[in-house]
Amino acid sequence: LQDNLRGWNGKKSLLTRESYRMIHTGKDYGLGWGIVDVINKDFHSVSIHSGSAGTFYSKALLFKDEDFGIIICMNRYVEDNNDLIFPLVNEILDEYR
Repeated sequence: LQDNLRGWNGKKSLLTRESYRMIHTGKDYGLGWGIVDVINKDFHSVSIHSGSAGTFYSKALLFKDEDFGIIICMNRYVEDNNDLIFPLVNEILDEYR
């Protein structure tokens, strides 16, 4: 995540700034990253990536303008995982503000 944020913000990173811009921008979906305009009233332009192997679930969120990211990992996969994850994300964002 750190390298993605550095590159996306034009700082020294593994790939070029243009590569990260291509990965994290698009109408609704970048290259493997979902693009969300608003995650709550204070945080905008969020790239989200999630993954699972059936027994775990992880979600990564990158906040370009704020220059930080959040990773949440769960030791199990459930169908309504966003109902569990986004209240926690909002609590973290409340603390960050």
